[in-house]
Amino acid sequence: MNYHALIPPIISIFASIFFVVGVGNVINKLYKRALIQFIMGLILDIMHFYLVIGRWNLSMDLYFNTRLWSVSLILLIYMSYVVYDTYQCALAKEYNEPYPKFMGLKIDG
Repeated sequence: MNYHALIPPIISIFASIFFVVGVGNVINKLYKRALIQFIMGLILDIMHFYLVIGRWNLSMDLYFNTRLWSVSLILLIYMSYVVYDTYQCALAKEYNEPYPKFMGLKIDG
């Protein structure tokens, strides 16, 4: 395996730490997929920051006893999925195979 295929997922992991998703697929040259991932990530980021971070004085007891933790969990799951999707696309590009579907939709050729 060529180690150049691992560069987009690694960049995607580091970009996800800063709440920016879809950057790894820009390096894969999958621009439509990256734009869709970025917009969905931006919507989830806004929800997370408005509902959770915006209430910075929220105690942990109140945080876990309400449904606010689910927004954080959804964001974490989505970011993990985008990193996995970037890895799968990098492998498909490396081995000249068709790209996998993103959330059940065929986006890129």
